Order: sequence, then C-alpha cells, then structure tokens
Amino acid sequence: MKIGFGKLLVVCAVMNVVLAATEVRAGYSTGFEEPTFSLGNVNGQDGWLAQLSPPLRGPVIIQNTTVASGKQALEIQATGPLSRLTTFAQQNLNLGSGGKTVRAEFDFLYHGSLQTGFSAFGDTGYVGQLSTVGGKFFLGNSSSSVFSGASANGVWYRLTMDMNFAAQTIEGFVDGTSIGSLAMNPPSPANNFIGFQFVSYNSGGATQKAYFDNFSIKVIPEPSSFTLAGLGGIFLVISAFRRRQRVM
Repeated sequence: MKIGFGKLLVVCAVMNVVLAATEVRAGYSTGFEEPTFSLGNVNGQDGWLAQLSPPLRGPVIIQNTTVASGKQALEIQATGPLSRLTTFAQQNLNLGSGGKTVRAEFDFLYHGSLQTGFSAFGDTGYVGQLSTVGGKFFLGNSSSSVFSGASANGVWYRLTMDMNFAAQTIEGFVDGTSIGSLAMNPPSPANNFIGFQFVSYNSGGATQKAYFDNFSIKVIPEPSSFTLAGLGGIFLVISAFRRRQRVM
C-alpha cells in the first residue's frame, strides 16, 4: 500500500506535536485535593513545610470554603505586628545548562492589604517574586520592582512567573498579560532552580488571608528546541518514505 505525500505531512505534523509535548516537563503540580491533601495544617503533607517567622502567628491550612476549582485550596493567614508565613515544596529541579525556562503558575485570591505571593530561589539564592502589595501587582528581584495594574480583594487571579535561566530574566503575568520583566539579581549562573515559597506579610494587625490553588511549576525549553525536534522528525519520516517508494 502506497502512502500519499499529504498523509506523510500529517504524520510529520503529529510527530512534531508529540515531540514538543515531551519537551515540557512538569516539575510539580497540585490542586491541593484529596487524597494527597487533607483538611487542616499543610505542614508535612506531600512534602510541604509550613514555617512561621517569630512571633508565631497565623496558620497555613488546607480548607474547602474558598477555592478556584475543585474542593480544596491552600490558605495562609497573617496576623499581628509582623507575620511572615513561608511554604516550601520539596522539589529540586536540576535544570542543567542553558536554554531552560521555569514557569510557575497558580490561582490567587486575597483579603486585606497584606503583601503576599510567590517567591523563587535558584542555586545562588533569591531569584524574584510575583506578589501583590498596596492594591497593586508587582514583580521584584533583590534590588528593583515593577508595579502594574490594580489588584482587588476577593477576586481570583491567574498568576504566572517565567524564570529564564539562559537570559537571566524573570517576567510576571496576571491573567495572561505581562506586567514587566527584570534581570535576575543576583544571577543564577548554574541554571538550577531550587525551590519556591508562598509568602505572606502583615503589618496592619488585622487578620488577613491569602488563597492559592491549581499550582504548577515546569521546565520549558527554548522554542528552537521545538523546531529542531520537529525538523528531525520530518527528516526521518521523509527518508523512510523515499526508501519505501524506491522498493515499490
């Protein structure tokens, strides 16, 4: 049976999609749902560590009253003159060298005026954060920040932070719209993403809450690797097609 060239191109296109999909490697993802997570203190669940800086104030829990989707989400409470709650995941992503971007995404809602959001760490320490403070979203590194757009209490947002270890930059997105980019400071020359925090600060004394849901962090290669993978697949299929045609 002969295979038409049109069908061959379809096969090549499918191979390209499959190869590209395999290049996106999930580092960690969770919706904080059962059976992995149960209601109550998140500390120790699925490798998470909940830590409060002195004075010890405000729990971090899995709850089922405020969720973006599903039945459960993570809640951080901050109370008192200064409260910082930090949650870590256990993953250590060894990214290797060059051309890798780490993308973190999560649904986010807060009540109050606290500073809260996502912070990331590389092999040389702090990489940057995507948070809200004073009714605005901001992207920050150790020396500078970019403020953009208003954030509102009681509204779910989809936040994304891309950490490009090849270009040594970070970029923040709110509901798919970029709020700006910054250089990594300090740089992370070994291209190694270590871990992350969900952080909440409060200096107002009132109890304030932040919620996180549908979190994922994954390694995304540069577009050039997609192209090379696709071209390689097309070349192999066309070569096989020509050999088959000669035999026939």
